[in-house]
Amino acid sequence: MNRKKALLLISALEALLLAIAVVLYTAGSINLSAFIAIVVVVGVIASALIVVAFRKLPPM
Repeated sequence: MNRKKALLLISALEALLLAIAVVLYTAGSINLSAFIAIVVVVGVIASALIVVAFRKLPPM
């Protein structure tokens, strides 16, 4: 896997998880503090994966 595919995959998974969190929040299943916690955790994990992808994978 090259860097471009890895970044696209990470971004797609992050968008999917954030979309699920937004749907759960708007449906009333989770409260605001849980929504913020989910967004922060997903953001930190995605950022860490992006850094790893940049350091370990070939460019193209």
